[in-house]
Amino acid sequence: MEEKQVKNENPVIRSLFERKSVRAFTGQPIPEEEKQLILKAACQAPSAGNQQLYTIIDVTDQKLKDTLAETCDHQPFIAKADMVLIFCADVQKWQDAYEEAGLSPRKPGPGDLFLAMEDSLIAAQNAVTAAQSLGIGSCYIGDILENCSRHRELLKLPEYVVPAVMVVFGYPTKQQQNRKKPRRAELSHIVHSDGYRRMPAEELEEMLKPQAGKTPYGEWLDAFCKRKYMSDFSLEMSRSVREYLQPFLMEALESGKERNEVVDQTYKIRKQEEHGMEHFNPLLQDNESPKKFFTIGEIMLRLTPPNYEKIRMASNFEASYGGSEANIALALANLGVDSTFFSVVPNNSLGKSAVRMLRSNDVHCTPMILSTPSETPTHRLGTYYLETGYGIRASKVTYDRKHSAFTEYDYSKVDLRAMMEGFDWLHLSGITPALGPNCRDLIMNSLKAAKDLGMTVSFDGNFRSALWTWEQARDFCTECLPYVDVLLGIEPYHLWKDDEDHSKGDYKDGVPLQPSYEQQDEIFQAFVRRYPNLKCIARHVRYAHSGSENSLKAFMWYEGHTFESRLFTFNILDRVGGGDAFASGLIYAMIHNYRPMDMINFAVASSAIKHTIHGDANITDDVQSIRNLMNMNYDIKR
Repeated sequence: MEEKQVKNENPVIRSLFERKSVRAFTGQPIPEEEKQLILKAACQAPSAGNQQLYTIIDVTDQKLKDTLAETCDHQPFIAKADMVLIFCADVQKWQDAYEEAGLSPRKPGPGDLFLAMEDSLIAAQNAVTAAQSLGIGSCYIGDILENCSRHRELLKLPEYVVPAVMVVFGYPTKQQQNRKKPRRAELSHIVHSDGYRRMPAEELEEMLKPQAGKTPYGEWLDAFCKRKYMSDFSLEMSRSVREYLQPFLMEALESGKERNEVVDQTYKIRKQEEHGMEHFNPLLQDNESPKKFFTIGEIMLRLTPPNYEKIRMASNFEASYGGSEANIALALANLGVDSTFFSVVPNNSLGKSAVRMLRSNDVHCTPMILSTPSETPTHRLGTYYLETGYGIRASKVTYDRKHSAFTEYDYSKVDLRAMMEGFDWLHLSGITPALGPNCRDLIMNSLKAAKDLGMTVSFDGNFRSALWTWEQARDFCTECLPYVDVLLGIEPYHLWKDDEDHSKGDYKDGVPLQPSYEQQDEIFQAFVRRYPNLKCIARHVRYAHSGSENSLKAFMWYEGHTFESRLFTFNILDRVGGGDAFASGLIYAMIHNYRPMDMINFAVASSAIKHTIHGDANITDDVQSIRNLMNMNYDIKR
């Protein structure tokens, strides 16, 4: 029987053939009796052992709909749907029933979850089919699986309940009714006889090519892979599903079943997450870092005209991500240090992409907050533009970071002490407090919490004249000094010769930007006298021969002595982040107990290498390459 004849003869079959996803609704309300009919139809679905291992959450609160529209990959039509149902795989209710009856059942395992997922998806399809028969359109939303922690909180989901799928319903617009349904694959590509059959490349192309349209198949497939399989939402969904799976996977371990490699790794991951870590750093599996590093700051989108162009001349921009604290976390993670970064980014594609970039460089992002529009009304990621200098023309930065999610978030909701517990080292900078009063409170409260926890604290003043005044920076950063162990840079701070009479001046008055050893030693000694809590002070000194060629050296006070590094001269590919690379190099050398001269030379060498790398961060995963430069060894590594 031909497809057309089947569709005409049987209304159920016709409905299945005609049904397509609807993402635009008329706004006409669904009558209550029809809504109840759809729900009843869903509950008539086949079920494993008639357990009905699912729960349907009927979302009626508009604020919750608005929130879900954002958390589920920013899809506004969700908020406009008249009916929103979340089908949850629910193993919890049977577990509760057993325990309430005084039984001692095993903990739910992966098999139970898979059965529950099957039950919930069959029920969802029943609801979709029933709605279609009533002239009501629908759309499946798999993104409900993203943002595990957030959705668990929003929907009050217990441990053994997983949101399998969300479906939105409403009367379709005329355009949606007339829209052509996407072509499905031929039966020969889907139906295999008596066993699975791997399809060769030519058959796969035959199956997929109609979707490519006029675009060459290879080009379309590459774009589709990037847009779907490698997308931000896909990666986030994998992370969240792993989180949902963990309680179920633990059952296999606790019951003494065979630990295959995958489950064993999942167990290790969970144990790490219990200590505030998102995952293992693969660089550390066999060589755990002696310290666990934590930092706080804003990560931004960086837009750079290519080929040293000026912004006024540019017709396109290269996109990347950066920010002082994020740069340091990235650099340390690439060198094998267990690094965690806390920030707030909007829950949209830009925010998720920033998080994905951090994770791809082995930075733990567990504490990071993906904010909603209600939490950060402007709901944007901070941005800056970089004009890369060339020759005698210096580089130039233009900020566009006001009202970013990071600056708008209410940090009084964050338990800083709990977040930082278990870590050894906290790094902060003077950039974050420049962003607003709430950010200044965040930094000061973080410093106090870190000291209460016995953490080593490093602080880089990092003055930015575009963000606040020199005096504002000095006033606040000076307040931070009593909490600091490792001080990077000697500005912006007050170091009065007489705290009661400021007319006598500052110890740093008159000291040149490129001081002698004696001049720098005097300043270091003045800092230590005033702030005996300081265990190390370091600063780098730059000699700019041109916009494309610089030299660097550094001074460091440590264990009662001032050390002066070698002078490193180099050509510049990308200068931004050089100071952060210096800081990360010093921190790395300190936590690995390098000798003082090796500490400071390693820090400068790290900065020099960063100048040869595009982007904000020092993405160098080979410690030996920095040590070679530190020792002035430029030979090819073979």
